[in-house]
Amino acid sequence: MTFDSYLEKLPTEKRAALERLRKLVHAAAPKVEEYIGYDLPGFRLEGKGLLWLGAAKKHCAIYGLGGGTIRFQPEKPPTAVEFKKLIRARIAKLR
Repeated sequence: MTFDSYLEKLPTEKRAALERLRKLVHAAAPKVEEYIGYDLPGFRLEGKGLLWLGAAKKHCAIYGLGGGTIRFQPEKPPTAVEFKKLIRARIAKLR
């Protein structure tokens, strides 16, 4: 499985929400590497798991942020500002 093949299987709204977050991760951390971990599309930085994205029956989610999970409706994803703050905090914790 690849990041793209995971997204291709999702309904349009969920795929769009996760694709938007994917772009924000790359913008906030240009050196991230995409991979599949825990059967979810994820990102690692310098070999360490940064975060993972996923979709469930009734929501989408961001995993790995300080051990917690952020669940959201696809039509109401975290704002770009909120999400970039989470990414930066996670990067700081990994280093």
